[in-house]
Amino acid sequence: MAATEPVPLTLRRLEDHLWQAADLFRNKVSNQKDYILALLFFKRASDLYKEETDRALEQLGEAATDELARDPAFHVLQVPAGHTWDDVRDTDEALQGKALNDALAAIGRANPKQLSGVFERTDFNNKMALPSDDLARIVEHFHELGPLDSTRVSTDMLGQAYEWLIAKFAAASGKGGGEFYTPAEVGKLMAGLLEPQTGDRIYDPTCGSGGLLLQCLARADAQGVNVRSLFVYGQELNPETWAIARMNMLLHGAGDAAEIKLGDTLATPAFVDGATPKTFDVVIANPPFSSKNWGHERFKAGGDPFDRIKHLPPKSHGEMAFLQHMVASMKENGRLAVVLPNGVFFRGGAELAVRKDLIDADLVEAIVQLPVDLFYGAGIPACVLVINRAKANEREGRVLMIDNSGGFERRDTKNILSVEAIERAVATFNGGEEQEGFARWVGREAIASEKYHLVVRRYVGGEGQYKGAARRQKSELGFEESVEAYVAARGTRSTEADVGSLIAAVRDISGRGREGWRHVALREIAAVDGAKVKVDASEEYPIVGVLNAGQGLFWRETISGADTTYATLQRIRTGQLVYRKLTAWEGPITVVPAEFDGGYVSSEFPTFTLDEDAVLPEFLALVCRRPSFWNEMRIRSRGTAERRGRLNPKDFLTVEIQLPDLDAQARFVELERVIRRIDAERAALGAVGAAALERLLSPGQDPA
Repeated sequence: MAATEPVPLTLRRLEDHLWQAADLFRNKVSNQKDYILALLFFKRASDLYKEETDRALEQLGEAATDELARDPAFHVLQVPAGHTWDDVRDTDEALQGKALNDALAAIGRANPKQLSGVFERTDFNNKMALPSDDLARIVEHFHELGPLDSTRVSTDMLGQAYEWLIAKFAAASGKGGGEFYTPAEVGKLMAGLLEPQTGDRIYDPTCGSGGLLLQCLARADAQGVNVRSLFVYGQELNPETWAIARMNMLLHGAGDAAEIKLGDTLATPAFVDGATPKTFDVVIANPPFSSKNWGHERFKAGGDPFDRIKHLPPKSHGEMAFLQHMVASMKENGRLAVVLPNGVFFRGGAELAVRKDLIDADLVEAIVQLPVDLFYGAGIPACVLVINRAKANEREGRVLMIDNSGGFERRDTKNILSVEAIERAVATFNGGEEQEGFARWVGREAIASEKYHLVVRRYVGGEGQYKGAARRQKSELGFEESVEAYVAARGTRSTEADVGSLIAAVRDISGRGREGWRHVALREIAAVDGAKVKVDASEEYPIVGVLNAGQGLFWRETISGADTTYATLQRIRTGQLVYRKLTAWEGPITVVPAEFDGGYVSSEFPTFTLDEDAVLPEFLALVCRRPSFWNEMRIRSRGTAERRGRLNPKDFLTVEIQLPDLDAQARFVELERVIRRIDAERAALGAVGAAALERLLSPGQDPA
């Protein structure tokens, strides 16, 4: 009987299969990602080795022997005899865990440059965590993928799946995910700003799983650069993450060109000549935000033996220590792009001294403000700082400020940079053209007069944010740009049939009375979130305000803990209910949308966690817009004068509402989304008319 051909493997099927493996490991080992990534790597390496051996036997012809075909010249990696995937799978179940450990250890020893120490943090023979029958099921699950050789799974496909899996684990890890993964879209932006060239040596001193280095290689390849001429270098503190980075490079086909070291970049930098840091053409990094363990006491006591850190940052903010290391690691014509939280761009002390040095030396080429809530575990605003030791003549003495804070899409529980936002920021950086509300050149003298304050929005009137109720940016788009914006907005609207169906459903729900609805007090579906954050003088806090009439939230300002009288603040989360105690009758109440996750409010703004099995947050947000709801808030407010009346949380929770079932709530929520899309289309169409009139009537313009 003929052997069954394996099912064709798509990227989606590969990703789904790998994520199903996570379920098989769940509640068995705490570091399930390390086990899954190790198994994927082992199967790929083994299948590639078999493919390469078969090819070698064919090439050798009559002189072929198994021993000759195993010669290292024919293979990317060595897989010792007796330690292949098939060997492990054919082992008796009771011994399979030991066989896996032995195989991975043997592969590590056979490939010391690429894999030494990589597989030391997984123990497949731990029968308390992985009983033999469970492990056999996991091995069989991976085997069901079929061969992972190059004829069936390209390096690009496998690399994408590996990166996708790392991103999934980062999302599942919450705050901890930011320690090993930088969102791919941020990496694409940074690589586009750096544009690696032929022969470049690229360095990431806090490389995590290696994503930023791989983005540089991908960008170079897309721009026609010979990636075989590039070399990448990285250092990572966490041993488990370092192991993932090593495997990541190999699975992306970059193993021979990559040198990833384990260790503390600040304490024991891996790339040095004696006591001097080695230098690189391109430096790219996303160092840890607000790290408390970066080595402040060590440097304070003994200085920096590598002469990098001229200004000692605060104990709880090590970003500027990493930045000074990176600047010292740049060649004379080197370029650097680094992600830094907004706080380092306005705080005083050593951080101010670093900014002053960089501006006075004319090293800063650009700063790109990013949207909030891009990074796992860090909802605070951040920027990409671009440094260039060889700025073009026309860029000398000034810095390009780009406000890309509005360039995001919401996906699952995080914001992501949109493709359009990445392309626009890179094109603006390369072209150097100013754009009202988006990009502006600022001279060194102007920056010095602002005490070297480098937060982008001090110089550019951000497109993505606004302060105060009902304030809006005037459109400055030209006619053709406004037409393109309208076409884009029109393309996102539902079809008339979809809208008609939705209206019919809402008509039916609202027309059949309140059958099946519940009359509930807010205390039945909402609970006070009393968790407070003690204000730290060394931290910065993005403060959120609540607009009247249920119109949502706005970013008020970012404050320094050292400059505020607040003792505690409340951190708000997506889907929470929040209102303002003072003058509650004005309707300062809403549900927190995703883009404000991680912002802070004072005790004047009580927050509540909702029971999402009973109410959709988006539906309650609609209820909060109703004047009758604000009136209920007014009735319950206390004070000697209505204008100064305050609504306490206990009284607020006595407000009663009519609550339909979740399906009915979802219909109203979807209708609201359609309304917002249509409003966006109308606004875009209005901009077309305004731009056309401006072109017609402006002096010197030719209407034709």
